[in-house]
Order: sequence, then C-alpha cells, then structure tokens
Amino acid sequence: MRADRRVALLAVAGAAALLALPAARADVWLVAPSIGTEVLASDNIDQAAGAAARADTRLTVSPQLQVYGRGARYRLDANLAGDGFFHAQRTQAQRFLPRSRVDGSVVALDRWLYLDGSLAADTVAESVLDATLQGSSSNRTRVYRERISPYLDHQFDPSTSLLARADRTWIQTRGSTAAGTTPVAGSLTGSYHSTVQSDLVRLDRRPTPLGLRLEGSRVLSSIQDRGIADVEFSVARASLLWGPDPQWFVGLTAGRDRARYSGLQTGGTLRGALLHWAPTERTTLDALLERRFFGNSYQLKFAHRSPFVVVASTLSREASTVAAQLASQSGASSLESLLDSAYRTRITDPVERLTRVRSDLANQGLSAGLSGASVVNAGSAQVVQGADLTVLLLGQRHTATARIYRQSTRALVGPDDTTTPSSADTRQTGLSLEVARRLDAQTTGQVEFTLSRNETLGLDEGVARVNGGLRVGLAYRFSPATVGAVGLRYQVSTSSVESVADVREVSVYAGANHRF
Repeated sequence: MRADRRVALLAVAGAAALLALPAARADVWLVAPSIGTEVLASDNIDQAAGAAARADTRLTVSPQLQVYGRGARYRLDANLAGDGFFHAQRTQAQRFLPRSRVDGSVVALDRWLYLDGSLAADTVAESVLDATLQGSSSNRTRVYRERISPYLDHQFDPSTSLLARADRTWIQTRGSTAAGTTPVAGSLTGSYHSTVQSDLVRLDRRPTPLGLRLEGSRVLSSIQDRGIADVEFSVARASLLWGPDPQWFVGLTAGRDRARYSGLQTGGTLRGALLHWAPTERTTLDALLERRFFGNSYQLKFAHRSPFVVVASTLSREASTVAAQLASQSGASSLESLLDSAYRTRITDPVERLTRVRSDLANQGLSAGLSGASVVNAGSAQVVQGADLTVLLLGQRHTATARIYRQSTRALVGPDDTTTPSSADTRQTGLSLEVARRLDAQTTGQVEFTLSRNETLGLDEGVARVNGGLRVGLAYRFSPATVGAVGLRYQVSTSSVESVADVREVSVYAGANHRF
C-alpha cells in the first residue's frame, strides 16, 4: 500500500511539473526562507507535577521556508517549518517537532478534470487529560498526512453543475510508545498507520426559484495491523431547493444513510432541512440539520470578513473516526488564514497578501496557530459535537484575536449495542485571547491569555484537567527583516484527582526571527 501511495504522490508531482512548463514565463513565485531562535529559562522545563519539577534552559531553533507558486494550470502553497529543542542540562532528549504543509493542485482538463494533493506533518496532544501547556515538547504525538484527490468539476450551464471527487488520505502517527502498541483509551500515544477514503458525487441544479440537489457520499476509515474493523459511513440524499432571491435559498432533504462499525451494521431514513445565505461575497451562512441513525446531526458554518473584522464560527454534530478527524485537519482557524481574509479586500494579489501577512506575524511577535480542541481517541467510531467562534479585530495600532470552543467526543453506540459507556468519552472547553499593540514605530507589546478545561464523560466521569496561562512580551523590529522578542510566561495545570499534584511553570524567554 505504501508503495502505491508513493507512486501516486510522485505522479501528482510529475503532473504538476509537466503542466507548469508551458506557462513557466507567466508564473508567479514567492520563496521566503526565515529562521527563528529562542532561549527559554524555566523553573519546570518538563512541566511536571509537584516535586518532579526540574529547572533548565532550552534553545529552540525554528527554520521555515514558505513557497508559493501560481500558474495558468497549477498552484503550489508550501510552508515547511519545525522546531528543534536543545536543553542545556540535558533534562530532555533533543527533539524535532515538524509543523509543515504542502498543498498543490493542477488542471488536467480545463473545466473538467482536476487533481489536488497535500503533504502535512505536525503534532497534536497525546492526552487531553495530561497537562497541555504551551511551549511543551512533551505530551505531543507527531502526525504525518499524505492526500491525493482527483476530481471532476464541470458547469454544464449557469444553473447546472456536477462534482465527483475521490479523496485518499494516508496517516501515520508516532506517539511515545512503540509501533503496534495499542493506544491508551482516549489518547494518541500509539504509533500506527491509518487510511481514509472519502468519495462524493453531487449534481446541483441552482434554484430559480426551484432547484434540486442529488448527492451520494462514502467515508471508509481503516487502521492497519490492529485487528480493528473498518468503519464506513454512507449517505444518499436528495434536496428540494427553493430560492426566490439569488442571495439565499432553503431546502428539504430526504434519503438513506448506512453505517458499519464495531461489527455492527445500522442505518435508516434521513430527513432534514438546509439553508444557504450569502448577502455579500464577504458574508456566508450555511446550515444543514438532519435526523440520522445516531440522532440529530447538524452542520452550521458562518463566515464574515471585512478590512477590520473577521468572524468564523462553526456548530456541528456528526459521526466520525479518529483517522477522519486527523485527515481533515487543515489549520483553517490559524491566525494566518484570518489575516489573509482581512487583507483580501485591500490586497487582491495573493503573493503580495501572503508577504503582508508574514510580515505582520513576525513584526508583532504573533503565533500563527490558535489553541483549540484536540483529537480524542474515543473508539473506532464516535460522535463529535462541537462549537467554535473565532474573531479577529484589526486596527491601525493593534491586532486582537479571541477564540471560544467546546467539543465533546463520545464512542458511537449502535441501536442493539449493549457496550458500556467508553472511559475515553471527553469534553473540551476553552478560550484564548491575544492582543498585540504597536507602542512606537519599532516596538510592539503583547498579552496572551489561555484557559481550558478537559473532562471525562464516560465511566470515569468527573475527572477533569484545567490548564491556564498568561504571557506578556515585547517585540522590537531591528530592521525590516529582523525582529527580536522578550517575555515572561506563567502557566498552571490542575487536576480534579486529589492524588495528582498541580503543574506550575514560570519562564522567561528571549528570541529573534530573521527573514531572508
């Protein structure tokens, strides 16, 4: 399987290169290397509980290479980065944690056939019930993803379109235990391979004022070398649409869904309603509410962007798997994507906009990622219910981001399944706030606050972990390409289990980032 995967990915790369050759002179390219360094002195470098705390000084080296290319028949967007950790007192082994992503697409047949692909390497929390504080190089599982997605997308006329897409994603996790080891309930500590096959066919007839949508989808999740049965979700639905105005339409849905998991096969009739509202190109609202085999299912997405305010919100309840969640991670809630949305009106050129976003992140000392809910291993199949609200405020002298999230993950139990509640069912709730304000032409002040509560819902209901942190810092621009930063951070993690001691850390840091 891995050999076939490599052949497929090489085929994507080769196709991109061949299709790029005819338009090479018309291409737009941006290559932006940079390197960041940070020296951090901590009184609890391991973020350990109680008397196990050890002081140490850590050097972090963070190389990064951003590549953006766009031609008539292809697009490439790559961000290759990672963090190398070196400890003066050797309290921890040297470790490199990747955070890279490469996305590409090619036009195989104009207005008909396309090909997408991506490579990604990053980390997620091993266990949400352990201390999950910022800046930690422990309690992290490395995740590698490779995806190839051929698809057909054709507009027959202004009202009729067809989409047929096949996504194949290969995922490898490397946790703190050896390969082939069964993960601890609720955690991602094991090292294993999994695949996700996702297929979608959709025929749309735009409402004028009546319309129709026919859709069929299938998601198959597999974990290799574990003896765990595959999980499959299939849906076939038809939607009758009504839209008296081009800015919005509503619809009624009906169909069948089928599920296969944990040796069970179930399914039934689904029914529901949908809404699409787009008063302007900057504001969209999509909602789908259905009654399915696992109960109520809903997906709501709201997005609004302006030069000064960006809002992104989701509300969902759906059946999924660990592999499917890892496969769908895209970093869409990153600060980089929010800034890109804010600048889209003023800066239409994507290369110029990417350069501006990259400059703002570096000059203000902002982190590109936003804290949120982690993937939880609650069983072969699970129901994930979540809500998320992210807001960006952009002014002449300040940049402020706020995020609130809540996510519960429960093992999926079939109608005839007498399995007891999973000990890995969890609920995650949190918020984060970061404000950067320019004090003068070279200096920016920063304040960041995070708070989260992770708790169990199953057999061990009532076990909870609360994590909190406060960071205060200054960023100083020495030159257009070099920024220095200093700061102080305090973090604490407490457990509801009396026998588990609190984790506390006070640290100071100094660092620099240089863009070549």
